[in-house]
Amino acid sequence: MNDNSGDDPAQLSLGNIIANLPAVRAAKKANTTSRVHRRLIEPIEKMGRPPKLTPHQQKEAIKRRDQGEETLADIAHSYNVSAATISRLTT
Repeated sequence: MNDNSGDDPAQLSLGNIIANLPAVRAAKKANTTSRVHRRLIEPIEKMGRPPKLTPHQQKEAIKRRDQGEETLADIAHSYNVSAATISRLTT
């Protein structure tokens, strides 16, 4: 009987896998943990509908509204939004 069973590549890899299972599990757990931590740290995307006006347009509309020379409807028409959208803008 030939006792070269330790040199068989299939048995070596299986043996290595079995021997390294705790290390593999620990690495997988660390990887999963780091992904969870990254998701918690990364900024969360805003939910919901995107704004109709850019931040610059919002500032302009607020300035025009606060001057009081134009109606909300006139300001809204220039940005192609409703008067209610202009009235909801805050400083």
